[in-house]
Amino acid sequence: MGILDKLVGNTGEYYVEKVLKKDGFHVKHRNYKTKNFEIDIIAEKGGETYIFEVKTVYTDEKNKSSALTLGDLVNKKKRERLVAFAEMYMNNNKLENIEIYLVRVLLLKKHRKPYSIDFIAL
Repeated sequence: MGILDKLVGNTGEYYVEKVLKKDGFHVKHRNYKTKNFEIDIIAEKGGETYIFEVKTVYTDEKNKSSALTLGDLVNKKKRERLVAFAEMYMNNNKLENIEIYLVRVLLLKKHRKPYSIDFIAL
């Protein structure tokens, strides 16, 4: 992963965290790492635990309508790994349920804020 990719990814995660906090979530972990996996954000709200996998697309104004969908950004194998991680996290933390969300952040060049942030339950 290049420096620009890392910067774009961190920027997307920053904005998602900001939206979550504004919506009353408590962010427990950011970039939570295990031996084989990294989760972008783990948060709580109303006694429930949520996992957020953030994918950030950096494009220009004229290409925004052709930006990748979440299905393109998070393939079947990655989704399966997210579910496996969620099950492990639930077991380790004695949780009964955990919600998984995929989040696409669309950043447009020359803009100071995200163009859109889309949440999709897995």
